[in-house]
Amino acid sequence: MKTCFYLLLFTFINLTYAQDTNVENGSKDETKQIIKKYIDEYSYHSNADKHSIIATFEGDYLRLTEMNTKGTKEKESLIFDFSHVYKFQKISKRSRNTAFLNIYVSFLKNEKRDKWDKYKLVLLVKGHDKAEIIQNALKHYNELLLKEKIAN
Repeated sequence: MKTCFYLLLFTFINLTYAQDTNVENGSKDETKQIIKKYIDEYSYHSNADKHSIIATFEGDYLRLTEMNTKGTKEKESLIFDFSHVYKFQKISKRSRNTAFLNIYVSFLKNEKRDKWDKYKLVLLVKGHDKAEIIQNALKHYNELLLKEKIAN
């Protein structure tokens, strides 16, 4: 009975993981959910792996909020426009199963004046496979936004 339970649990985890890794076929809403889920669970500020990152979407913009060590207060919050990505760099895989994502993307520099600027977004991700999922989801999200922009 115990073996059957573990087999079912393993199968469920694998199916969930397979659905998340196959992000290229997802809709915009599904892609947003995967981005939020994986950033919230596995991403940290590039300089401090104790400062988690919380992702929220404001329309098509992605807000990334760095939290304090306890996860109770915001340290910094930036809004990114993934319809204006300049470059996705190759994932930098490190020891201890961590990786860095480096993405050059537009961010809202001045909310009052609606001024956007180029920004090098660096995320520390726990798990090489998780970093690949996040990067693939962000690339797919960028493609969806560009297709939407062309259609309008």
